[in-house]
Amino acid sequence: MSRYNTVRDIKIEQHLDNLRTKRWLIPEFQRDFVWRVEDCEAFASSALSGRPIGMVTVWRQAEESPLPLIELQVGTKTRQVSFSPRDCPQPNERWAILDGRQRSQASAMIFGGLRPSKGKFAGRFFFDATEQSSTPKVKFMKQAEVRKSGFEHDDLAIENGMIPLDFLASEGGRPPGTTALIMRCHTVVNQQGVAGARNPLTDLEIASRIKRIGEMVDGFNSAKLAVYEVGAGYSLGEICEIFEKLNTTGTKVSTVDLIHSWLYGDTQQDPVPFRLRDWIDDTGSTFDLADWFSVSDRPELAVQMAAACYIAMKGVPGRPAPRKVGSTAFEDTIKTNDLLAIPAAQWKSVRDRSAELAGYLVDFQKLVGNGVGRFGFKQCPYPAVAAIYVGLRWWLDSASVSLPNRSDLDRLFRAFFWRNALSQRYDQGMMTKFAVDLFALRAILQVRTSATSEGDWILHAAKELDGIRGMEVKPLNALEEMVQVAAYGALENALVLPQLVACDYDFVANRPLTRGGEAVEIHHVFPSAWCEANNTGKLRDHLGDEDENDRVSAVVNLMPLSRKSNNAWKAMDPAKMIQDESLSYASRKVVCDSAFIDEEAFRYLATQQPLQFWKHRARAIAKDLHGRMQL
Repeated sequence: MSRYNTVRDIKIEQHLDNLRTKRWLIPEFQRDFVWRVEDCEAFASSALSGRPIGMVTVWRQAEESPLPLIELQVGTKTRQVSFSPRDCPQPNERWAILDGRQRSQASAMIFGGLRPSKGKFAGRFFFDATEQSSTPKVKFMKQAEVRKSGFEHDDLAIENGMIPLDFLASEGGRPPGTTALIMRCHTVVNQQGVAGARNPLTDLEIASRIKRIGEMVDGFNSAKLAVYEVGAGYSLGEICEIFEKLNTTGTKVSTVDLIHSWLYGDTQQDPVPFRLRDWIDDTGSTFDLADWFSVSDRPELAVQMAAACYIAMKGVPGRPAPRKVGSTAFEDTIKTNDLLAIPAAQWKSVRDRSAELAGYLVDFQKLVGNGVGRFGFKQCPYPAVAAIYVGLRWWLDSASVSLPNRSDLDRLFRAFFWRNALSQRYDQGMMTKFAVDLFALRAILQVRTSATSEGDWILHAAKELDGIRGMEVKPLNALEEMVQVAAYGALENALVLPQLVACDYDFVANRPLTRGGEAVEIHHVFPSAWCEANNTGKLRDHLGDEDENDRVSAVVNLMPLSRKSNNAWKAMDPAKMIQDESLSYASRKVVCDSAFIDEEAFRYLATQQPLQFWKHRARAIAKDLHGRMQL
């Protein structure tokens, strides 16, 4: 099959013909139409002025293509209106619209007469020929307004200077087109110069209106749409990689969309077809995991977790064979092609065990958080790492061979998580390292059943982790230095996570941080503005040299606060705030301890000695992190 690609241009009439004859079809995952009425009016105005109207990218479909396709439709879930005639035969070749679904539907609604019976697009588009304008003025009228004005009758609309744009609508035969429109407009407008006409026009007005209508038609006839044609030789996985997040205003083509599409196609004959997007959102809402399972925010995380469950079962009898995706062999990774190859049988198993999978994810959060608190993927360094734990738990509970206890897995994974996060290994090559790490941890666990003692296995596991580049335990002094320098991205998430999950109460208000819907936020202990203002004079010795100023944004100067408390806190110096609010270590011991602020550190805070506070707190945070990296 050809991998040859071409670029050409077509007129709108040919564009609509491709859609009407089902030569161009819509991938099932691209059903959503997100353009507003104003977007459609602007698109029509560009077309009528002969301006560029964008590009459509289509992928030629091989006979065995696994991509479920539908004809262009509008309407509701219960009532769809198709752009293709009911008796339309199947074409000899089919093309999937990868990008350009929005302008395709807009063209069909504006010029092809495709309209739903209800909703915001139940109506008709018109060219306003009553006004002289540098660009054609297009107006959409809702169905109620069309009926009230009588503009469902073309002649009456034309008499009022509103030219119907659905002149490429088909009533079963060939659309009338622009020639018929021009002839009809000439007839109707010229009749308005006859004595006794219903809507009379002067000769000058008639000439001006006919001129504007002619310019509109000329612009339409010169408008062309660019078409990028992709050959049938590309696999579904390659198409996903090439066109992931291809369009910026419509439905984004993503791995999740493609999996949803083929999975629904493969299971639509089942009593309960598998709708991946519904399952993701349902899992998030049912098990209070919307901050991990959400179609609108990183849905690929849910897919990676399901994939990890399948990958972890490699070599275990009973694992279903992967789907065939093109000519590429399945490699047990979370790369696009392998995600597309996870078989429907595995997805159904995951759906049946949704409660278990959700429980694994909750256990992951508690494990890395030292048994306290929950957190979402946005607070997690490298959130995909959660899928490794989920996959290993699935393997531990599914395999029919002698396996270690869950406590052994938890001990091993906790050390792995923190070593991995603090080494920043996943900043580069996470997709490749994911499966390698999963299998490395699985191999370490498999040794547990043959180890002579728990102590021997722990020594073995520590040695194996140390042998992974970058995974050795960092010494305390290195960790102290790390937490006193501003960090960003995944490393920042890792450094603040321990206190983020442990701090339940607001330091200032002494009430639950999430009460009243307030989000837990990380803020400066010594406000940045205060530090900048006091880096001279008598406090300079406490703030340190200028090159130490990035401590202001380092984890040693960060703690969870509500937004309201932070606004009050940063408005004055810490010592005054402590005095005015009668704050003390004794009254805030629980929250202070969870934020690595002991009594000595509190004293440095209350007496405005930031450098001593940071150094003292750095030792406490480093000691905690060092412990998390141990088996």
